[in-house]
Amino acid sequence: IAIIYALFVRTLAYRFTNWDDQWLIVTNPVMMESPLAAFKTIWMDFSPETRKLLGSEYLPVRDTTVLLVRQMFGYFPVVHHAVSLFFFLLGCTLLFVLLFEFSQNLPAVSVSTLLFAVHPTRVESVAWVSELKGLLSFNFLVAGLLFLIWRARLQDAPLRKRAPLFLVATLCFSAAVLSKSTSVIFLPL
Repeated sequence: IAIIYALFVRTLAYRFTNWDDQWLIVTNPVMMESPLAAFKTIWMDFSPETRKLLGSEYLPVRDTTVLLVRQMFGYFPVVHHAVSLFFFLLGCTLLFVLLFEFSQNLPAVSVSTLLFAVHPTRVESVAWVSELKGLLSFNFLVAGLLFLIWRARLQDAPLRKRAPLFLVATLCFSAAVLSKSTSVIFLPL
């Protein structure tokens, strides 16, 4: 994780991009509403006008995360990049745990996680603040898979021990889909 952090820490000095970051974070009228009004708009307003303001997608987990960060820390790029970096490092940690659950081979899991993290396609997820949806989705998906694995290990345990793990896995998968809609492909797992 320290190596991954060292590679991506420079993103903290980046500005917002001219793509989606401006309309999602800086100039978005929904994000400028009072926190409760914005929360209600994000989760309950399905009008075409509101959906267009939020990227023509229903991603309330992503939008709520952006809202919370903006409300607590403003729209300073460094803060939003720090949030992206945090979720990327968390996702890499969860991936490490998931891979270790399968192989128990520490060197192989370490190298695999590092290769995933340093792959050039990961830069976009960390450097482009609006791609927070991908980072959130990835974290929830991997966490959901971990809970399913832990539940499977309790196959012979009473339902009261297995059910909470399945419930948390279901909540994780739901949060993943509400973060980035393409996550729906993982629900059959």
